Amino acid sequence: MDPFERQQKLLRNLSEPGRFPHPASSVEHIDTHISTVLLAGEHAYKFKKPLDLGFLDFSTLDSRKEFCAAELEINRALAPGIYLNLAAVRGSLENPRIDVDGHGDDDGPVLEYAVHMRRFDRDRQLDRLLEAGRLPVTAMDELGRTVVFPGPSAARTRRRSRRRPATGPGRTRTRRQACCESANGTWDGV
Repeated sequence: MDPFERQQKLLRNLSEPGRFPHPASSVEHIDTHISTVLLAGEHAYKFKKPLDLGFLDFSTLDSRKEFCAAELEINRALAPGIYLNLAAVRGSLENPRIDVDGHGDDDGPVLEYAVHMRRFDRDRQLDRLLEAGRLPVTAMDELGRTVVFPGPSAARTRRRSRRRPATGPGRTRTRRQACCESANGTWDGV
């Protein structure tokens, strides 16, 4: 079984509501080109797919952990109420469970990592607001200023990203650029 098939099996098995440390009556999957998001109750878990696309490399568990941690640090500065922590999946491929507090060391090795987030109203995503004609031009101006001048936490991340070149030959994008998925951002000004 290749890493992608293995992760997909893990996520299918993780889709049972009882696998989470919080109430979840159902689990919804959302796939993007580089991630799978599980929506479980009031929480969301974003898993990096085990891919190497040249400009980003999520092919190893360590790289997925690193990119999840970088996404948390960057996006906490931009959406502090949404990004919670780094979650680990432990147990077995057939019987996985989410560990959000890091106290599951005695429950076996980490099988996968995810960005643990507070679930938000998908109708407040920028793409949906724009499509509905509910995204004012001033919101885009503010978003531009926030991305260009994101504040002290993101500035620290940018400095670290510049010190760590993108992995692999011929890769020029920083880790910050690779892990930002601005299309999934939300706008709180509406």
